[in-house]
Order: sequence, then C-alpha cells, then structure tokens
Amino acid sequence: MEPNLLDRLLGHPLLKRVFDFALRPRNVGLKLVAGGVAILVAAAAGEFAFDLAYVDPGSGTRLSFKSGEGAPAMIISAAVAVGAMLICVGALVAIYDLIVTRRREARKKNVIVELRGLHSGPSSPPTPAAIGLAPVAVQNVPIDFRPQAEGKLVDPEVALQKLDALTPTIAAAIAGRDETDVTVAIGGLAATPVLFLAGMLMDDEAHVVLYDWDREQRAWRGLDGMDDGKRALAVDYSTLPIGAKRAVLALSLSYAVDEDALKRRFSAEAAIVHMRIEDPLVNKFWSMTKQGAIAKSFIETVQQLLHRGVQRLDLIIAAPASLSIRLGMVYDRRLLPDVTVHQYEKSTASGYPWSLKMPTHGLTRATVERAPHAGTTTTA
Repeated sequence: MEPNLLDRLLGHPLLKRVFDFALRPRNVGLKLVAGGVAILVAAAAGEFAFDLAYVDPGSGTRLSFKSGEGAPAMIISAAVAVGAMLICVGALVAIYDLIVTRRREARKKNVIVELRGLHSGPSSPPTPAAIGLAPVAVQNVPIDFRPQAEGKLVDPEVALQKLDALTPTIAAAIAGRDETDVTVAIGGLAATPVLFLAGMLMDDEAHVVLYDWDREQRAWRGLDGMDDGKRALAVDYSTLPIGAKRAVLALSLSYAVDEDALKRRFSAEAAIVHMRIEDPLVNKFWSMTKQGAIAKSFIETVQQLLHRGVQRLDLIIAAPASLSIRLGMVYDRRLLPDVTVHQYEKSTASGYPWSLKMPTHGLTRATVERAPHAGTTTTA
C-alpha cells in the first residue's frame, strides 16, 4: 500500500474515532463495574472446592492439590455485597459521565469557511468528514465572489467587500460558546491575495484547521499527507541593494514564478529576492509539518529583509491555496514590513494586474492597487 494512502486511511475520521475510543482513558464508572463483576466471579468460584491430581504413567507418581472445602460463607457474602455495590455505583457514575459527555459534544461546533473565487470551482461544499473534522454541529460560511462568466477575472473590490463579513460571521458563530468548543476550518479556491488576507484575518482564532482541493482526487481534503522532507532552498540576498527600503519576494512553491511577468510588472532596477523549493509541484503540500516548516522559512526570510532595512514588501506567491492562507496567518502585521500581495494573471499584459495592500501598521482594511501600464520602481 502506498505510504500516502496508508496515512490517509489512518487519518480517516471514522478510524480516528475508533482509535480514540479504543485508546481513550477508561471511564471511572466502567472501571468500578468491571471490578464489581470480577469480585462476583471470584466469589462464585470461591464457593467450590476442587481436587486436582496428576499420575505419571511411567513411574506411577501421583501429584495432587486440594482447595479445601471452599471459602467461608461469611467471606463469600461480603464479596457478593461489595461486588454488587461496585456495580451499582459504577453504573451511576458511567451514566452521569455519559450525560456530561453528550452535553459537552452538543456544545461543539464546526465553522467551515469556503472561499469561492473561481467561476469553474467545485460546486459541492466541503463536509466535516472530507476535511477530517469531528461529526458535530456544522455551520457553512461560503464567501462567494466568483466572476459572473467564464473567462472573466475576479473583481478585487467585490472580493474585499465579501471578505469584510468573515470576521463578524465567525464571531457570531462562536458567540455563547467557549472558544475551545469551536473549530474553524478555512480553505477554498480564490485569488492568492484574497487567500493571504483571509489568513491574516484568521490569525487570532483559537483553533483553525486548513483544507484544500485535491485536483487529482477531485475532492476536498484535509492536510493529512505525509511529510516528504523537502523544504525551501536557501535564499540569496545578493540581489538586494544595500539600504533598499522596498523589495519583491517571489515564492516558487507549487509552481515556478513567471520570471518574464516579474520583469514586465517591475522595473529592471527592482530588488527581487527568490525563495524556491526543489521540484515545485502542486500536489505535494498535504503535510501540516511541511507547510509549517515552509511558513517558518518564509517568516525568517521576511525577518532577514526587515533586518536589512526593507520597510515595504511586494509578495509574489505561487503556492497551494491552503499554504497561501497559512502564510497570511503567520505574518505579524504589527512587526513585519508593510506587505502587498500581487495576483498573477497570465493572460494580462502586465502579468500582475492588481494586488492587495494588507492591513498592517494601523491600516484597518486592505486596499486594492492596480498595476500601471508601465513598470513600477520597487526600490527606495
């Protein structure tokens, strides 16, 4: 069996529930019941006397063991009383624990956010089972800003307007519940700047789960894959001029960034720094460990740029949707440089027709920036 398939089977919600049940800490009430039954069995056995004997066929030697006349009646009666009491008390404790558990489960809730930004995106919403969530109450939150017709590009202003509802919608879903009782799952297919911004808006949520669209299986899927150990390569900062206040950071993860489009969008003097992974492939980012390691490398790279004097960052991201969201979640809007995330559209003249300037350093809401017809200078 393929390792990825085995890992996915072991991560299936049904099997996980079976394992959790088998390995869960035993209920105190059930332990008491089991102890009481054991005492009753021992008491019943204690009423019988027995004689065991063995005779060697060759030598005629006889070995025997006698238990006597059985345990005294007083001890048997006391054992039966103790066993019965343990069973009754254990049954009451188990019933109480079951009621408490059911009430706790009734408070739990899954909030599944789906970002819909592609006209040809999946028509079926993600289900808890598909993305590895527990089977509890579900609230689906579709953020739909798909173009009205095939071939049309997403309108970033509409996307921002729709995304404004994300934070208050999640707050309303959590209202009246403890944060630990709510799991927020977020994923979808949308423009990269919108995914990054959604991640920034989710960074304060207590329990966030990411999911993505598996293009090979044509189904929604949680991040349940194995870690292949491949990480981002070392970053070369030699292209960054000393004293540069603005830089372009290009991340080639699921695809190689379009170098020609970069040259068209940014001037020849632009300070462009590349962060690449070996063999960029779309369907190789299903491990939470791998995504976490890449996100860590990304933040370390941004911190290096900050330490070298960069105050404004233009991000070019070629990554799966879930990883784009994760990068937004780990970006510290208070400490790291101002960041603008650009949208790649191969069919356009500039290659990167628009971008979102993220809400950092006092900016309360993202803003749309359009590419000029000519290139723009990105160095201070």
